[in-house]
Amino acid sequence: MIDRKTKQFIAMRYWLLGRNYHEHADLKMTTDKYTKQFIAMRYWLLGRNYYLALDALEYAAQLHTGKRKDGTTQEYFHQLSIGRYVKSIVTSLEHPEETLTTVFLHDVPEDYGIGFEEIEARFGVLVAQAVNLMTKKFRGYRKSDAEYYREIAENKIASVTKGADRIHNIQTMIDVFTYDKQKEYIEETETFVIPALKAARRRFPRQEPAYENIQHVLISQIELLRAVHKAQVEA
Repeated sequence: MIDRKTKQFIAMRYWLLGRNYHEHADLKMTTDKYTKQFIAMRYWLLGRNYYLALDALEYAAQLHTGKRKDGTTQEYFHQLSIGRYVKSIVTSLEHPEETLTTVFLHDVPEDYGIGFEEIEARFGVLVAQAVNLMTKKFRGYRKSDAEYYREIAENKIASVTKGADRIHNIQTMIDVFTYDKQKEYIEETETFVIPALKAARRRFPRQEPAYENIQHVLISQIELLRAVHKAQVEA
């Protein structure tokens, strides 16, 4: 969540820019990495008129106020990091704004019990469907891996979001997951995630560059992790 001081800083900058006081708008303020990335994402979304995604960014930030598994990183840094990656492939997406909106909301039902009806009412049916597909466990029901990834592969928004989500999870798991958990995660990625991306690429050819990018990053991450694991075993 953004603190009061930062909100005042953002409000003043918008006011100065709105009055064309550009020489004063470049204010300097010491903020943490998370807050800087939040502000940068907010400006980028505003610049593209992605108001739906902006609403999702702020809505989810009000919920994700805890810490990640390492006990120090802001919980919402995960969604911001995925959003930053999706920005880099946004020109390859058929629904870029809805994809970013889904990125910010994808953990909300599972972590906070927010219903899909509420998400649809506020963010629309495309986003609600994609968030639903991204949700593996909800109110006592758990999808099987086969069902979960098959359905994700059939949705152009959820498939990209899941791939980007997996990239950040693999990127950050080495310091928080056990060796066995890391191996299990890699196996799941190779067994389900990458095949789902390949299926989605065939189904949605206009998004092929995005799927190729995601798949390349995932394979590179897995190769690097395996090299690290090998070095640890041999040490």
